[in-house]
Amino acid sequence: MGISLTATPVQAKKPAAEVQQATKHQQQPPLLMDRAQIHALNTAISQKMGGPITDETAPMTAEKLKSELSRYQMKRALYHDGRLMTEKEKKELISCAYGRIPSVIPLRYGVTVKRTDLKSFPTGMRAYSAPTDRDFDVFQETAVDPAVPVLIYHEDATGRFLFVRAYFYRGWVPKESVAETDRATWLTYAAPKEKAVVTNRVLTLGKGKDTALYQMGSSLPLEKGHLLLPMRDQAGRLVIQKEKARFDDSLHKGPLPYTEENLLILARRHLGAPYGWGGRKESVDCSALTQDVYRSMGIELPRNSGEQARTTPGVSFQGLSRKARLSLLKTLPVGSLLYMPGHIMIYSGEKNGIPMVIHALGSKGVREKGAVRKVPVMKVVETPVEILGSSGVTLLMRVTKGIVIR
Repeated sequence: MGISLTATPVQAKKPAAEVQQATKHQQQPPLLMDRAQIHALNTAISQKMGGPITDETAPMTAEKLKSELSRYQMKRALYHDGRLMTEKEKKELISCAYGRIPSVIPLRYGVTVKRTDLKSFPTGMRAYSAPTDRDFDVFQETAVDPAVPVLIYHEDATGRFLFVRAYFYRGWVPKESVAETDRATWLTYAAPKEKAVVTNRVLTLGKGKDTALYQMGSSLPLEKGHLLLPMRDQAGRLVIQKEKARFDDSLHKGPLPYTEENLLILARRHLGAPYGWGGRKESVDCSALTQDVYRSMGIELPRNSGEQARTTPGVSFQGLSRKARLSLLKTLPVGSLLYMPGHIMIYSGEKNGIPMVIHALGSKGVREKGAVRKVPVMKVVETPVEILGSSGVTLLMRVTKGIVIR
């Protein structure tokens, strides 16, 4: 095969000085796309995902809301704290989600004030497919950063959770995580004239008890050199706190230029970080990694890997031999995304002639005595693309599409 299929994942971190030096020269490498081209791509992606959140102004009907809520089902066996959830518990959760739905539901506007979980049901409960699992909460859809504009569709029966739309995702968030406001103020966050973009893996902003964690690619409106930090008053309304913007290696005025150098620097800042399914552990899963890296440069990919593949241009790997796959991979530019059902990776070029990828990896396979043993990884790593998967097939042979964003 030419390489070990169970190669140890690379977890080396880029030294701070090297990152700073690269950042100083980030304007020099050629742009892969300019702002106009990126805007056109974002518009095309958004239209495939239902259109921009700012275009939605009509009240929600009861029928449409019920259709949205019915997307989430609990048909399989689920476990909570190692115990099998009963059918009664499932029905109570679904009943709580529907609550009392009027025939017409006026749109309400909100902004998240802290990093929060967006879930498929109105609950803080975690549910798993296996009694021993504690990593893959099936109710967890994604984490939402602070300062994200949301449309509020509905409240659950308890009044503690809101069903919202946040860009490319719909789901339930704790009511205490959202500050309500009017549409004009909401547009300050939904369509800012200027914004600051987080370019470190994570960044804490605010002061004292009002600090909040922002993940790479998250953004804040800028006004006369000040960040507009969202806060929530006792009545649940939005209060804007201004903080002087301090731009450095962690915070950039506007998106970074879309260059190959910036793409790799951003991706490698995640190396060694824990695998966080749905944004848990203040970290990323595979598609959150790709989304965060690209949105730091202004490219708004959808949240899920399948949607990232469906809404972007690329080349097919399906039906190709190993040799043909390697040949095709060598034609792709560094930074291309490699998609397979359930996983997505960033192509980082070759190391000693071996194609490498950066990805948030849950597990890998190790051959032992004629069988393949599943070994947890649960980190963001840089590995050969031919690392053995836990299914016994190399990741290269599972790739179905190469996504080239140019």
